[in-house]
Amino acid sequence: MICHDYDSFNKDTIEELAKYFENIYVLVRYNPLAKLSKFYPFLFLNRFSLKNKVDYRNKPKNVKIFITPFLYLTINFLYRQIGKKHYNAVQKIINKNSFHFDMILSQFAFSSGFVGAKLKEKYNVPLIIQGLGYDIYDLPFRDKKWKKIIEDSLNKADLILTVSQSCLNALNQLKINTRIELIPNSYNDQLFFPMNTIEARRHLNLPLDKKILINVGNIIKIKGQLLLVEALSELIKVRNDILVIIIGDGSLKKKIEKKIDKLNLSSHLMLVGRINHAEVPFWLNSSDIFVFPSIRESFGVAQIEALACGVPVVATINGGSEDIIKDHKIGRLLKSRDPQILSNLILVMLDYPFNRDIIANYAKMNYSKKYVINQIKKNMDSLL
Repeated sequence: MICHDYDSFNKDTIEELAKYFENIYVLVRYNPLAKLSKFYPFLFLNRFSLKNKVDYRNKPKNVKIFITPFLYLTINFLYRQIGKKHYNAVQKIINKNSFHFDMILSQFAFSSGFVGAKLKEKYNVPLIIQGLGYDIYDLPFRDKKWKKIIEDSLNKADLILTVSQSCLNALNQLKINTRIELIPNSYNDQLFFPMNTIEARRHLNLPLDKKILINVGNIIKIKGQLLLVEALSELIKVRNDILVIIIGDGSLKKKIEKKIDKLNLSSHLMLVGRINHAEVPFWLNSSDIFVFPSIRESFGVAQIEALACGVPVVATINGGSEDIIKDHKIGRLLKSRDPQILSNLILVMLDYPFNRDIIANYAKMNYSKKYVINQIKKNMDSLL
């Protein structure tokens, strides 16, 4: 498997698939420039450091992880050139360890998909490329060179897997002859399930008399947390029992902090920072509503993790949420990025009699690990 990370985003899927294979070799892309985050904290490279890219905890013995280091910059015209660097780094590891493999799975069309296509040509084994987000809806539409790189890789694959209707729509705009299957992302049902809200709050020392709104994700522009902060300013004009909790870290954190100070919201908002993924279920179960104000998403796993805990979701229309929030019994979709409209919608939801069991069951029926892995495994078997 050619991956950009081995963390909560794909770790559970890989480890579930490991039950069906003798060995899974996971080659994780790594930029050594991320080491600079130790010395220059203002360079926001920490989330690309090895400790945040690779999670070894409870890894099955037959999942073998290999770090694939090479230097690169993400500037558009330079980033286009990293495919060859990535391939050379992967080939070096294969040669060094004398791998034998029967299938290649590349997560993201670029640069992992580019590498997978080159490996398929050399080793003549089936290739699956997962189109998971920006690699599908952004890169191919930047210019003709990007489009050719992505189309060439995808056309060399035996199968393309993607996660949402918006990604499928983007793929259908490209000149691709490869079969495409839409299989949604999954969540870890051993971690995310309903707990008693009061007990979860006591575990975290959170107030029992507040209405808690929660957001989990990287604090970056595309995740849209500024909209939530601005909506909070409107909410507290109507209700004084609101507490917003934002879990995560990122380049927009300083701007968020300044906005909190400017709007005098410090008594109503907690910035928790990055936490262990195993702790996230306690925070979700402590909340009344999960707020997902993203500008663009290919899917949005954080939403289904919240739903799995029985927590209703309010999300913007962003490309991924529309596939998930389809029923008023589990949440609402926001058609505007107006803070006042988001505030009004949250107030409506706080008074709505959501049934946590119905919400959690919806997640289990549609996105549980077993359900999704069975679909992926069936497609893999068709190529072996």
